[in-house]
Amino acid sequence: MSNNGDLKIEVKKAGDGTAMATINGKVYNLLALYEDWRAGGPFFLVAAGRTPLRADDLAEHWGVIHRGPLSVAFAQRPFSYHLLQGEDSEPPTGCDWPRLKAPPEWYAFAGPSQAAVEVQLRLVIEQYAPNTDLERALDRAERVRDATGLGPDALLVRL
Repeated sequence: MSNNGDLKIEVKKAGDGTAMATINGKVYNLLALYEDWRAGGPFFLVAAGRTPLRADDLAEHWGVIHRGPLSVAFAQRPFSYHLLQGEDSEPPTGCDWPRLKAPPEWYAFAGPSQAAVEVQLRLVIEQYAPNTDLERALDRAERVRDATGLGPDALLVRL
């Protein structure tokens, strides 16, 4: 389905309607996948499998968080909210975000429910862009459907 640099994801529907993904040769149950050209291709996915998904299974500048058999993976660039404060701003303490020379054109927001996605946007605006009108940001957001059909829409926002 996708080829974003070194990231190769092939998605197939199983007979029971669930989505399976092959990511660089490894097979996973795919629980969420968000992809849009404005974010540079795939930008967020949730997968489960016997082999934990690793950042080096994906393209450059991806992060992976594990909770039991689940792997949550995200392209770091569209989630680099700290760059809303300027190109030389530092990521939060304890984070190993890549050194990006310029902020993304579109910031991504994804979560387990539509309410969670909108709360995430509100919190980012409060912390990093307090002069931004939340309602206007929501109205102008681009909605990105989950390719599996299971999750809520993600938001891509220009702030």
